[in-house]
Amino acid sequence: MNSPNIKQPHAADEPRAFQTPVERFTPPRLSIAHLLIWTAVMAVLLKLSLVFWHSQDVKNYLENASQFELIFGFGSAAIMLMAHSAGLVGMGVILLARIRGAKGRLQPGHWLLVAYTLNYVVLTLHMSRVTGLAFTFFFIRMAILVGTCLWAAFRSRGGRHWTAALCMLPAITLGKTVLVIVHSRFLGQYLLSIIPNLIYYAAVGLVVLTAVVVDLRKGERRDWLHWTGAAIVAVEMLVGTGSMMLYLIVWG
Repeated sequence: MNSPNIKQPHAADEPRAFQTPVERFTPPRLSIAHLLIWTAVMAVLLKLSLVFWHSQDVKNYLENASQFELIFGFGSAAIMLMAHSAGLVGMGVILLARIRGAKGRLQPGHWLLVAYTLNYVVLTLHMSRVTGLAFTFFFIRMAILVGTCLWAAFRSRGGRHWTAALCMLPAITLGKTVLVIVHSRFLGQYLLSIIPNLIYYAAVGLVVLTAVVVDLRKGERRDWLHWTGAAIVAVEMLVGTGSMMLYLIVWG
């Protein structure tokens, strides 16, 4: 018989180590096969990108561009291609693991990988002139980024810092979109739209960097796909910031 003065244990009173943690999705270990597939995907994307670089609009740009602009432009495109090739491989790893029955919640970096890789694919289709529906592609990209990040904020269980970060990214994206539309539609100066984009790249990079730093300070263990997703965002933000700064220097 239990004594009335003895408090009975409760699940909420147990140490965190004994509470049932949220099951995380665990990808297979990074292997040489993944790196070889990444190399093959880069080769395919490079071949497809040649179609874009041989278009008439690009040829006209190349004829009038300075040597510095050419080096920066090709270098940026190559870096983005490498980063998002890794994203495509990562999406394939996640999809294949799910098909094989892997369970658990995706980590925040997994969702960033999916969102920004899909966004890059849609952007590439638009630039390749698959169709002239520019605004359709634009809103598809916004829907992917905003929808995926909001979904991830409440599904990934990556901690409060990642929930806050994933909620801030859609707000920053929508804010940038509104400013760009207002500047380009009503002020009629393309140069002015560079500033909202510059603020966007810096803000997104700062938000993701802050979440990563919190992870590191807490000693949070993350898998290689999570860090791949965070790295893709970092690369995209650095390249975007550099591009906007170049535009301001050249045409400012």
